[in-house]
Amino acid sequence: MSGSHEDQQQPTSRWFGKLTTLLGMNGEQQEETTKEKIEKGREYYGRMFKAMSPPSSPPPSFDQQDDEDLPRELSQQEQAVMEFKEKMKVEELLTAFLGDWMEADLDVESVDIAGAFAAYAEEAQEQCSVRKERIERREAKKHQRFIARSSHGGKKGKKSNASGGDPDLYTDIEIPSLKTFVNITKILKAIDEYDETLAKSESETGRMKKVPAFPLEFVKDVEKVYDHILLTFSTERYKRMYGYTKQDHCSPALRTGAPVPSYFANVKDQSIHRRKVLSIAGLRNLVANGSLIYTEMQDKLFNGDPSGYSADKGVGKMKKLTGNVVDLDTCVLRPSDTLTMKAINSLNKKKGGKVWSGANDFGESEQAFDIAETAAEMLLTQFVNDYSLTEEQAKARNVSPSQFSRPIPLAKSNTDRGKWPIWHYVNVGQNSFHANVPNISDVNGALLKVPLHCVRTYLQVHSFPEEELQDWLDKFYEDAVADSCFNMKWKAVEEFALTLESHGTITDILQRLSVKHQQVFSSIMDDDDELYTKEKSAMWGFVSAGDLHGKSVKDGGKFRVITREDVEKWVDEPSLEI
Repeated sequence: MSGSHEDQQQPTSRWFGKLTTLLGMNGEQQEETTKEKIEKGREYYGRMFKAMSPPSSPPPSFDQQDDEDLPRELSQQEQAVMEFKEKMKVEELLTAFLGDWMEADLDVESVDIAGAFAAYAEEAQEQCSVRKERIERREAKKHQRFIARSSHGGKKGKKSNASGGDPDLYTDIEIPSLKTFVNITKILKAIDEYDETLAKSESETGRMKKVPAFPLEFVKDVEKVYDHILLTFSTERYKRMYGYTKQDHCSPALRTGAPVPSYFANVKDQSIHRRKVLSIAGLRNLVANGSLIYTEMQDKLFNGDPSGYSADKGVGKMKKLTGNVVDLDTCVLRPSDTLTMKAINSLNKKKGGKVWSGANDFGESEQAFDIAETAAEMLLTQFVNDYSLTEEQAKARNVSPSQFSRPIPLAKSNTDRGKWPIWHYVNVGQNSFHANVPNISDVNGALLKVPLHCVRTYLQVHSFPEEELQDWLDKFYEDAVADSCFNMKWKAVEEFALTLESHGTITDILQRLSVKHQQVFSSIMDDDDELYTKEKSAMWGFVSAGDLHGKSVKDGGKFRVITREDVEKWVDEPSLEI
């Protein structure tokens, strides 16, 4: 690498800027002298070779350098190697050394050093390629055991019993790319715009001034994403993971818009796989029907009494299309909660009151009734005020505190919901008091938001690099797809969305692409111009070929397609948050 330092300053600065980000260096290190850079290059060279070679292999010699200049004590380097192994892949080590070498601006006398490194790097890359091929072959065998439609109306392929079990339950087919299913950018934009519309219609207490429907022209596209979610979940990997059974295998097809069978968590006659399938199918049906069901419930002031609706409206319609119903009441006291009982007994003991023997004992007490009624009265009063109800209307809806009675009525089944302003529910392991009004924000989330946010998180997962995709899909089906009540479905998706926030920013994706394709970028650096035209073109080629999306930090975390302008800004300034 000949030429003056001034001639090399711009590309050198660019290389070192990226390397400081990759290696976690302090920006002040850019001011190091040439001699210090050369010493750093030697140190990284020793680290790299020791990390990547058998202990008995000596590092290649620096033929044109004085042997006395080479480091003899490697204890600190060995410690650094362990840190490097934790933080970097082999390719990243090569990039680090090459980058420091370029930054050192070595003269022609160093040609043998560069030659020795090049020979070693070539061998190391070959070893990496062999390992990579083995991994890819192993992963390919795993992915061959996919099922497109299993027994739910799809094509049947070759049966597999590679992992044991009943071979009739598993069929091998290839899952098509999500990009061939839908226009990801269009769907994400539609969901973001719908969220903005909801936010404008939602009051501080959650009441919707107007209930907007998701645009009809995008409904089919979102439903197709759900088809892909179900398709992927029907593969052998997830069937085995979630206990797929013969009973599940013989279950009828679940078509979009068709009724979804009822299901409950922790029941013995359904596998977790089946319950998750039903949960996904129910969310799919809410894309087109969620706003209508919401409107029908709101027209009835979110009455929790099923008899208050006709069979094809409100609660009845939701039960039919999703197999489950959002809670239209709010728990105000749960004696069966261990922490609740400990707190109450601790308080009673300090005041010289009774220490209760258990949840049932406490649940029948006047103290429990007092606490439950006090909490319920606040919620009921707020609901009455939000919907401007007269006392007569409040009594007709069974939300007037004046309707309280002792003992608090005991609900014997779900059909007793909504018949009193407050009721007591007792079952195996369950003891709770409920106010006859919903948490409106949870209803908004369950009916209007979660059907779309679930799709958005799935699309975000598919934006991650191929080597990370399977791990994130596993997390999606485990954490985002809840087989419980709709209130919990909403919370599960939102919590998973928060997990995704720290991953997949546009800058993060571009940095990982740079590392992944470092050989390409290394080969064009010397011939690039001052505007980095070749690097920008190469990076844009990788981005556009993958139709990559990421979160824009400057747009408040908005998930969008990565543009050519993003690529050019990042190449000009690698530390820039886009």
